Amino acid sequence: MYRLKVTAAIALLVAALLGLTAVMYWASQRVDRDLRRSAFAHDQLEAYLRLSHEAYRHFKQQADMLLTGAVDGPRQLEASQARVDAIFQQLEADTKDEFLFLDDEEEQDEEWEERDRNAKIKAELAAIAAEFETVRTLIESGDEAAARARLHSLLDEQIDGRFADLIADAIADESEEMQRSDDDAHTLLSTMALAARVSAPVVVVLALLLGIMLIIRVTRPLERLLDGTQRLAAGELSHRIRGNGNDEFSQLGRSFNQMADQLESRTRELTQSHQDLEKRVRERTDELNAANQALERTARLRQQFLADISHELRTPLTVIRGEAEVSLRGDVKTAADYEQALARIARESEQLGRLVDDLLLVARSQVGEVRLSMTAVAMPQLIAEICEGAETLANQKGTLLTYENRCQSAVVTADRWRLHQLFHILIDNALRYSSDGGSVAIISDNHNESIRIRVIDCGIGIAPDELDGVFERFYRGRLAREMAPDGAGLGLPVAKAIVDAHRGSIRIDSERGKGSTVTIKLPAVRRARPAA
Repeated sequence: MYRLKVTAAIALLVAALLGLTAVMYWASQRVDRDLRRSAFAHDQLEAYLRLSHEAYRHFKQQADMLLTGAVDGPRQLEASQARVDAIFQQLEADTKDEFLFLDDEEEQDEEWEERDRNAKIKAELAAIAAEFETVRTLIESGDEAAARARLHSLLDEQIDGRFADLIADAIADESEEMQRSDDDAHTLLSTMALAARVSAPVVVVLALLLGIMLIIRVTRPLERLLDGTQRLAAGELSHRIRGNGNDEFSQLGRSFNQMADQLESRTRELTQSHQDLEKRVRERTDELNAANQALERTARLRQQFLADISHELRTPLTVIRGEAEVSLRGDVKTAADYEQALARIARESEQLGRLVDDLLLVARSQVGEVRLSMTAVAMPQLIAEICEGAETLANQKGTLLTYENRCQSAVVTADRWRLHQLFHILIDNALRYSSDGGSVAIISDNHNESIRIRVIDCGIGIAPDELDGVFERFYRGRLAREMAPDGAGLGLPVAKAIVDAHRGSIRIDSERGKGSTVTIKLPAVRRARPAA
């Protein structure tokens, strides 16, 4: 029942729209045809006007040449005649195009009349040209009186008479045709506008009526069903659809209610057992996830640590082994040779020990197992000692190393040796990657219950795309590798590990070619408040 009503309403609306569309399409085609015909008439009218102008100009040149005998007359006549011929050829082509465009027999008959008129104009032009030739022959034979009489008759009767009448009729016909086509187009456009103004409200009213009918008879029952399914899907198993009729929607609502009753009863039975099972599964899953994450993190750190150690220890071990093999190979060497070899082995062993210590520090920091010997450390004295030790390297590079203390509270609880290692790394990097003759400044001050230390250099800087990787083990930027190829890439990771172990923060701000600023914040020891 509802399906039949909806189908009939939609069919009625579609029929109305199709009818209106067909009328509008037919009217637009007619308007386009009238406008094109008006354009043809306009082109032909312009051609007749130009033909009249050029023809009279040509006639005047011929008359002046016959009367005055101008030397340049023939060349001017040829050019004038060529223009007249070109205009007439264009006129004939436009007439032919218009004839092919028209499909109405009455209009085609009018075009045949235009063709006959063009033929008469062409014949009249030929007759006038022949008459001019006759006058020229009389003048050349010496009979000037007869020539003047013949010329006078030509100008009055043929040119100003028959030819002028033909041109005037053509201009009048084309003007009338252009005006008629424009009037037809304007009339049809006005009719289309009136039809649109009348039909639009009718279609709107019809659509509104159909919409209201659909809302009342179809949409509301569908909304009740949709709301019921949504509530049921959301878990409201007690929701039921109201309806006491005998139509399709009422039957569907009763079926829906029966389904909801069965679903509610079965869901109630399963809810408790599901809750218990989900609780047990969730508890076991959380335990397994925590264990898996711990195992994965431990395995990943162990694998990375072993890879780092194997990579970095290979070079010093190779050197030590090579020194030993060279010392043992060949003839017995002098004590001095053995002493030099042992000295090189000792240096490599010392470097190897520092490398192992750094790797262990970074690895332990990642699992929170850095061992610190915490004491009260005065930061200005510590930094001053490190700067004093770095003066030699600064003097070799001609770099000005300065330290400025602005702290009011400058004591931290920290591992003094680790802090000495931290600032030695930062100051050494600043001097190493600074240009000769530059400057390195260390500034300490208080900032939000912390001691802030900034190491500022004017060196090579760090590219923006490389800043994120500077705290990764063995990572070195392109500029750093070019300037100091012997680095291991552990300095900044070790520095970050030390800062993290002291619950501080480290940040690097840098601009390529202009230098870098390393900012460290460490918790300061709070001063005891004086007694009141």
